[in-house]
Order: sequence, then C-alpha cells, then structure tokens
Amino acid sequence: MEKQKINHLAVWILAVLHFVIGGLWYGVLFKDKWLELMGKTEEYFQPASVNPFILAIAAAILACYAMAWLFRALNVCCALKGLRIAVIIWFVFLLLPHLTKSGFSMTGYHLALLSSGDQLVAYALTGLVLGGWRKKASSMDVE
Repeated sequence: MEKQKINHLAVWILAVLHFVIGGLWYGVLFKDKWLELMGKTEEYFQPASVNPFILAIAAAILACYAMAWLFRALNVCCALKGLRIAVIIWFVFLLLPHLTKSGFSMTGYHLALLSSGDQLVAYALTGLVLGGWRKKASSMDVE
C-alpha cells in the first residue's frame, strides 16, 4: 500500500471554496431567511468588520488541512469514501453540537440547521475532492 501525500493545492483551493460557499449561503441564497431567524437587519451588520472574514478563511484553511491529514492517516482511497467520512465529521462535530446549543439557548433549530447547511456543502465537497484528488508519496518524500 502506497503512502499518500497531502495535496496542498487541493487544500488551498478548497479553503477558498469554503469561504465562497459561506458568502453565497449567507449573502445570496439564504440571506433573508438567515436575517429573519437571527432577528437582525442588514443595517445591523454595517459597517462590516474584517475580523470575521479573517477568522472564516483561517478556519477554512485549518479545517481543510485537518481533513487532509485525517484522510492521509486513514488512507482514504476514493471520492465516495471521502464524502462519507466528511459527512460523518460534519454531523458529529458540527451539526450535533450546534443543535445542542440551540436547544439550550432556545434560539430554535431552524437557525441551527440553516447555519450548518453551508458547512455540509463545504465539507461534502472537501471530502469528495480530497478523497478523489490524491497524491502518492514517492520513496524520496518525507512528510
């Protein structure tokens, strides 16, 4: 069995896509519903701080690298296996805690589901790409 390398190009492309998916999710596709569920208006978020954007891209980079490392350790060999693992990660480590917090804070499950949906799309895409776009380590590589 050949050892896999982390595909750094794939990780960086996916990190950018995580950021784009979030922007489309909250800025275009579900903006009105999200604002309604939050009880906020667009004006509330103006002027926008750059800090959440910096945190979002840093979190996306770390999440993609963590998944790439995990896939390497588990020797994920195909896109469908990557998708399955990514959805399990999303469900257990993102959705369930978000739903739990929503239950205790009484903010409603609709907001938690909407706020977790972009991550489902991003993680599923990450699993498919990292599972399918693999790099084999040569005997000269040390990683």
